[in-house]
Amino acid sequence: MKGPLATASTAIDELVRGCCPEDSLAHLELARRSLAKARDLITALPDLLRQPGPNLRRVALEGILEFVRSDVEVDLEACHGTMRVVRPLPQVLGDPTRLRIALRNLIQNALRHRRPNTRPDITIRAWVHAHRCAITISDNGLGLPNRQARAMQHAGAGLTIARRSIESSGGTLAFQARRGFGTTAAVTLHACASR
Repeated sequence: MKGPLATASTAIDELVRGCCPEDSLAHLELARRSLAKARDLITALPDLLRQPGPNLRRVALEGILEFVRSDVEVDLEACHGTMRVVRPLPQVLGDPTRLRIALRNLIQNALRHRRPNTRPDITIRAWVHAHRCAITISDNGLGLPNRQARAMQHAGAGLTIARRSIESSGGTLAFQARRGFGTTAAVTLHACASR
């Protein structure tokens, strides 16, 4: 939820600073869309928390990432970022709602930790090996020393929710980073055999 709220706050700050009148409507629209996205996320959270357990089934990563792209569209637009998905994408065993939340939180984390004066560039790849699917979300952000990257698994509500959502689908989450060269979040899940 921090992503949409931060984007709305930035847009409102620009309005308060008295940006050029021709940009005012654009900033108002960005704030409106960001607050609407935050409202949607807050509304969905109780349902997620109420679920007694994951709803594991065959999930097409292609479909999940389409939803995620719509979830982060306003945040990407606000910072002129790009999100590239390398295809083809496999199918995995997982809970679609929890995977959507996890992947969205990982992408929003990458957007929050972008380098100053650099447009965020996020690349998502997936491949299957020995009945496991590896999904990587790589960015060109600030990066961290690997010691801190490993500690990221246990920090922040967004990353904690992402980790728990992935683990509830039988997966794992790990991070690798280099200061100044970005971070890669690595998600592993059970792969579904092709039909």
